[in-house]
Amino acid sequence: MVCQNCQQVIEQLNINIDLFFEKLETASNRRQISEIDKEIICQSLLGHSRQHIAEM
Repeated sequence: MVCQNCQQVIEQLNINIDLFFEKLETASNRRQISEIDKEIICQSLLGHSRQHIAEM
């Protein structure tokens, strides 16, 4: 299931977020990006401030 912010990234920014995360994991040699990391990345891509993200 895709998180709400991830779905917004797909719809508003037309970014294949699953492919983005896959390439990010490959590039960083990480096995899997955590769900909280994905949420933070999506919120950042949507233009939310660091303060707003921290409050959530």
